[in-house]
Amino acid sequence: VVAPVALFGLIMVWYVGWRRGRQLYQSFYEEELAHLEQEQEKKKKPAGETIEETIEEKVQRALRERWK
Repeated sequence: VVAPVALFGLIMVWYVGWRRGRQLYQSFYEEELAHLEQEQEKKKKPAGETIEETIEEKVQRALRERWK
């Protein structure tokens, strides 16, 4: 009677651990894919947009310095 219950318990523990490991791997995989997609989007930005952003940042800094 004890052996089948112990065997069932071990199987359940293994199964729950296996499912949890699979879920963790899937979430890790999805996060990595999202991170890679974000990096690709950054690399795809045209040079004009980055230049405009830097000009805008310079103007904002100059305005902040004047207001001080």
